[in-house]
Amino acid sequence: MEALSKDEFLALLATAKAARDRDWLMILTHFWHAGRNSEIIHLTRDNIQDGFIIFDRLKGSETCRQELVEHENPLLSECLPLIELALNTPPGVPLFKMCRQHYWRIVRKHALAAGIPRHKAKTTVLKHTICSLMIENAPVNKVQRRAGHVSGASTLRYMKAKESDVDRIVVDAVGL
Repeated sequence: MEALSKDEFLALLATAKAARDRDWLMILTHFWHAGRNSEIIHLTRDNIQDGFIIFDRLKGSETCRQELVEHENPLLSECLPLIELALNTPPGVPLFKMCRQHYWRIVRKHALAAGIPRHKAKTTVLKHTICSLMIENAPVNKVQRRAGHVSGASTLRYMKAKESDVDRIVVDAVGL
């Protein structure tokens, strides 16, 4: 399961924002709410209510009702831009009107332009990134809730050690 580093994620956001605000906001919303690309592209103005994003997740996952994120770094702050987009989008029309494949191509284009390796240049990496970053500092049940996982086993896979992390400590850990 691939995830972006913090630096890679920020580079992706900066590249997307430089190209098109809509792309940046779609990627940022996907990340903050640990969604799937199909869930994100079907959001409408009705999914943005009173500073929250509310949507039914797919694959039997828990419903998403999460506060929109305000951040001191404008590149990471979705709240006002998402509310503005919702207010300016007609009822019933998707906020990010496109098919899953087109969204995947957008993420891929911006990721490659940001210098992200090809194997990480895909939409699924956004959910994996938020969960991987959260698991380092938050209790497992909080990560589980953010991702909408019904089963804790789905969340525990983010605790699996990465081979690159093990490579960095193996010599010291052996003590030879």
